[in-house]
Amino acid sequence: MLCLLLPVVDAESNGFGQDWWLLVAAVVLLTAFARWELRTVRRAREPVLDPRLAHTSGFAAGSVIGLVYFIGFTGIWLVLALFFQDGVGYSPLHSGLALTPFAIGVAISAAIAGRLVSKGSAAC
Repeated sequence: MLCLLLPVVDAESNGFGQDWWLLVAAVVLLTAFARWELRTVRRAREPVLDPRLAHTSGFAAGSVIGLVYFIGFTGIWLVLALFFQDGVGYSPLHSGLALTPFAIGVAISAAIAGRLVSKGSAAC
């Protein structure tokens, strides 16, 4: 992931001048990972990312929807933090404190949802 993301992030300020080779390395490493996972499945072991999922109906579409959602969802918190600092004039501390209630709500709801999911799967 570093080989894939570093050139993309660095391209904004420096272009792809020095880091272009990392994109090639990313393709090689991702290909090696895919082959490793296929070999793991053939040996009847548990893969990190099961390649058989690619043949499941709706997996590709769901992955793209999830990718787009999480790109926007996680990025909005950076935008809001910068808005509070540059637009409203909050200090970094106040900006973080303004966003803290959402983080607390997520933590609480994740704990509750985790318990509900385990209860629901036990009923099945």
